[in-house]
Amino acid sequence: MARFYYYGAVILASLGIAAKGDPPSRAVVTARAIHAPRPAYPSSLKEHGIGGKGEFVMHVDQKTGIVRSVEIAKSTGVAVLDQSCVSTFKKWRFAVDTVSTVRCPVRFVPDAPPSRN
Repeated sequence: MARFYYYGAVILASLGIAAKGDPPSRAVVTARAIHAPRPAYPSSLKEHGIGGKGEFVMHVDQKTGIVRSVEIAKSTGVAVLDQSCVSTFKKWRFAVDTVSTVRCPVRFVPDAPPSRN
């Protein structure tokens, strides 16, 4: 069975506790995703042994919990998988007033290595 993994979203949130003039600090916190569908893994890729791993960054509107944009921090190496992640992560929702940035590593693992004919 082909598998898709996302390693739980590692949350990087800007904290407003820096002194005046200092850049905001970064902390790793746990946020509550209230809607987190998994990206599609096309069967045509799985059957041909095509997978990949990458990392995506979601930019979240803290007031609404809506993902405003998604950037590819590290490509999976397969454009179709990257697009699947980007379009799916745009559908994620987080609890309000929790996070502004979410880093999410992903890994697509095919059923078996490609057959050699």
